[in-house]
Amino acid sequence: MENYLVTIHYLNKKKGFVKTTELAGLMGYAPASITEMFRKMNDLGFVIYESYKGVKLTKKGKEFAENVFIRREIIKKFLLLTSMPSELAKIESERIESTLSGEAFAYILMFLNKDVGLNYVVFIYNNHALKRIFIYAVHITNTEYNLDIQK
Repeated sequence: MENYLVTIHYLNKKKGFVKTTELAGLMGYAPASITEMFRKMNDLGFVIYESYKGVKLTKKGKEFAENVFIRREIIKKFLLLTSMPSELAKIESERIESTLSGEAFAYILMFLNKDVGLNYVVFIYNNHALKRIFIYAVHITNTEYNLDIQK
């Protein structure tokens, strides 16, 4: 679902609704599969889905997509430190992001702060009831990233 939301967010910047066929062509899935996912994301409150019109992100969907994008960018920065080519780091950051635990991601942030000097201040809150780790990474430029990570 993360890839759907990030792709919809990217396409939503260019126009209002994203059509089923447009996303199916871009992601390489059958239109019926896209429609099924649209309905599921609509039920979860991530998108507003209208038949024959497509989807647009809700506030919740936009925030989720932006958080995924930020996590991927931070992971990509980490991978680039290994001298990995940029295009491979981009592909691998997308793969890693969806499976990386909140705890492991926090260690990457701490490493980048300590050893590379990216200057993030990291606050970690583990909410056991929700089974989520909330990570707040604040860059010294005062750009705040609120990263909501499922365990």
